[in-house]
Amino acid sequence: MGYGDILPRVTSERILSILCMLFGVVAFSFATGTLSSILTNADSADAALKEKMLILEKIKTQYELTDVLSFKIEEFFVLQHALRDEEI
Repeated sequence: MGYGDILPRVTSERILSILCMLFGVVAFSFATGTLSSILTNADSADAALKEKMLILEKIKTQYELTDVLSFKIEEFFVLQHALRDEEI
């Protein structure tokens, strides 16, 4: 394993080398999958927050909500989003 300067000579060394390589592949795959999952969840949570803000804007104009009320609702969604991020 490595640069080729040290080679496994007996069968037991070859088996150990194969197991070490397989462990490395599994560990790297697990780390990559976990990171990918975290990034995907963060992106979908941000998209959900943006969607809620767009809906809030439509509701604000449709029902003529006051600025104070719409600001409080917006604060609620942003706080909810921040708390959800802390859980992840």
